[in-house]
Amino acid sequence: MDHAPRPLLQAIIQSALDATAADAGWIATVVEGELAVVAVASADPALVERALWQRTSLGASAASMVVQSGQPIALTASGTSVIDPWAADLLGRPPGAIVCVPCHDDDAPVGALQLVDKVGGGAFSFDDVELATLLGPIAGAALAEGAGAAGRVASPAQLGNELGRLADADPGRYAAVAQAVAALVAQA
Repeated sequence: MDHAPRPLLQAIIQSALDATAADAGWIATVVEGELAVVAVASADPALVERALWQRTSLGASAASMVVQSGQPIALTASGTSVIDPWAADLLGRPPGAIVCVPCHDDDAPVGALQLVDKVGGGAFSFDDVELATLLGPIAGAALAEGAGAAGRVASPAQLGNELGRLADADPGRYAAVAQAVAALVAQA
């Protein structure tokens, strides 16, 4: 797998952080039977460097469960429990809250978009989960496109088509997400 930067995936995860007030997040994809982080966003540059291209086995994380089930999850830590060991390894500390959604391509999960900890603490809201769920298929299209030629991502026209398809599903709620991602793609 080519370890070249994936600007479109970086734009998608940064958009998810900005929209949900998450402290950190990443997009992971299935590579050789494992999950590999292919895009990371955080105000902490050390986290970005540490987490990018890290791998875990399928079944060892919230992202693995999401990829295998195809269903989103939102978890909040209670007491001293560790809600996601892989996220804790990537962060260097246990996360307090996570949202993780599948990245689908043609209805098959090809990866996961994971958000960790709200800035200022607290749990993620239903709206945060919904927004991440709307971004998942966009990331999935970019991941699937990149799978054929590592490091390559969906063209702006392909992403625009995917955004249009997804916007048709819920035009009122999705319009802001479509505009934000379209603006980010224009900059990439």
